[in-house]
Amino acid sequence: MEILKGNARAPVFAIMILLLISVFAALFPATVTAVEEPPRDQTLVILSCIGDEVDAHNALMSYPAYFTSLMYPSLYLYSPYSDEWIPYLAESCSWLDKITLMVTIRDEAKWWDGTPITAEDVKYSLELGKKYNVPMYTPHWIYLEDVTVVSDKVVVFYLNQSTLNYFQALDMLWQPLILPKARWQNLEAQYGAALTTDFEDDDPENIVGGGPYRLMDLSLTDKSYYQRVDDWWGTDIFGLPNPKYLATKICRNTSASNEDLYAGVIDVSTHMIPEIWTRFPTGVRTYYPDPPYFVSQWPLVLYINYLKAPLDNPIIRRAIAHASPTADMVSMYYYNSSVPTAAVPIIHTGPAAKYINQTLVDQYGWTYNITKAEEILDDANITDVDDDGFREMPDGTELSGFTIQVPDFGPEWVGSCELIAQNLNQIGIGVTPEYPDFQLWEDRIVNGELDLFIGWSGAFPGSYHPWNAFSFSMDNRQSFPLGNLMNYPDSGAGLVGSAVAKPLIDAIPKEANATKIASMYSQLQEIWLKDVVAIPLYYTAGWYEYQTVNWVGFPSADYPWLCDLYISTPGTSGWPSQLPMLFTVVPAGQTPTVPTWVNNMKFSTDQMHGNLEADPKTTDLNTDGAVDIVDMTVAALAFGSVIGDPKYDVRADIDDNGVIDIVDLAKIAKDFTG
Repeated sequence: MEILKGNARAPVFAIMILLLISVFAALFPATVTAVEEPPRDQTLVILSCIGDEVDAHNALMSYPAYFTSLMYPSLYLYSPYSDEWIPYLAESCSWLDKITLMVTIRDEAKWWDGTPITAEDVKYSLELGKKYNVPMYTPHWIYLEDVTVVSDKVVVFYLNQSTLNYFQALDMLWQPLILPKARWQNLEAQYGAALTTDFEDDDPENIVGGGPYRLMDLSLTDKSYYQRVDDWWGTDIFGLPNPKYLATKICRNTSASNEDLYAGVIDVSTHMIPEIWTRFPTGVRTYYPDPPYFVSQWPLVLYINYLKAPLDNPIIRRAIAHASPTADMVSMYYYNSSVPTAAVPIIHTGPAAKYINQTLVDQYGWTYNITKAEEILDDANITDVDDDGFREMPDGTELSGFTIQVPDFGPEWVGSCELIAQNLNQIGIGVTPEYPDFQLWEDRIVNGELDLFIGWSGAFPGSYHPWNAFSFSMDNRQSFPLGNLMNYPDSGAGLVGSAVAKPLIDAIPKEANATKIASMYSQLQEIWLKDVVAIPLYYTAGWYEYQTVNWVGFPSADYPWLCDLYISTPGTSGWPSQLPMLFTVVPAGQTPTVPTWVNNMKFSTDQMHGNLEADPKTTDLNTDGAVDIVDMTVAALAFGSVIGDPKYDVRADIDDNGVIDIVDLAKIAKDFTG
């Protein structure tokens, strides 16, 4: 028998090993535990983004994963479309004076590890934005002076007197997520400034949150899953959200996401879908069942450059306004997904409509009327003297050679340009549409080179609207991209001008008196209409569609609480403020109901301003000219009492709410002189 030597033995040895492996595999099959996706009928699926990457779950990043903000609470929930608030982590807030806001945190609030959520957590979270550049934290320090802890559950915000802006300051109550100091201060020590960029926080085992959902395994297919926290601290206050699981799905492109929506693979999407009504038979629905289908977001505006004489003449601008066919733009190029705006830059479909001065609009405003446009020019002796189709100014300057420019953002932009140009040429103003690439268009705006162009208005819905719209367009201290795109002058022939508007723009955000605010808005509207500062056209649609084959009860005209659901928004993307939706949606076949706490707890921004308007009651309780230990003692002895209690002392009830509580003590302590 020949003995195998060297490498000749290797093939036989390998065969024997393979045989042994196959025998063992047959006798003792391996147990492989596959990670299963949660049941679809218990999972609400929302489109997260277009692309191929899952975002990280670090709340301090510019674009954290979609539901990061359901793992951490904000102080309040806020709907910009109804301008209403709901206390979330905060139980209440109260103005101690014009620049001092005290917030009380709910006693029930706890992190998932059982430790209380405290004022220290709030202070630490906000101050991260002071130390590092964090999108939803840092901007608040323009308006904040300091954050002070009064007790475990009470925190005080001091506004910056020099930059006082109540509208902008209120954003600190709903935008920043509150993080657990105990965990994040250790992470900060480890990462330093890189905490906001390098730390991803994608290990579910390490995340300590305080919201109603926690991150699950990220390795499950093309979705990120989140599981409901059934012992969440908010259960006794709000109840439990209905979906046991949430998922965000990544789609490779818009077409794929739309197909997933039609098929019921995803339940919520935020894309423009042309002729959306043709998809209703598949179960797809929109906020409104009929045109305009979608919530109005912010106005698109026709800007006319004041640097381009004679386009600075308000007579010509008014004629252009009357020649702009806004209804045709919506019906012909925007799928009836919007409505024309008012003549003033106030969103007339939302709560800010209360500020529209209809008397001024009727007197100085405009509507689409070609005949009226021609009459305005004729009456000003702006006529076609040489019969070449273009009108001349009284000094002989011909109204021709102008352009109207937008990038090719879509048929609604291009089509609107063409309609405006067509009508202006019809009334004798020579205008040619052009469609430069975005960067060239932007450069031309910055350099003041454009004649006419369509652009954004800065008039986003929210507590700061319509102040933001007037500030964006009428304050010539602004510059691109923050405003003053049409180079509005301080004054000029026939103009009121920015010089008159700016003091009003400065005063409004410092004022809390509703009557005074309305009066100042009326003054701005009169300037806007007389100068024809810009021409609002129609609203951009808040693209938002939902599928009803799996779940029903989404935000709609029937369930109107709505926040920003759009995937392009940095930071919280409307969450956790959209939290009420998760209590309203129910599996298809069940009847959705709005939880009672939504209606019982919500209140308006006017109510948020609360006691700002009231003359403060003296904290010198014994009126001896000093706020000292005697006053503190009087209040302490009455602490916790209500009207009718023997120890109730009306002097110590600083806010006159019938109870002597931490608010009253904080006001006295603030004025304490020793």
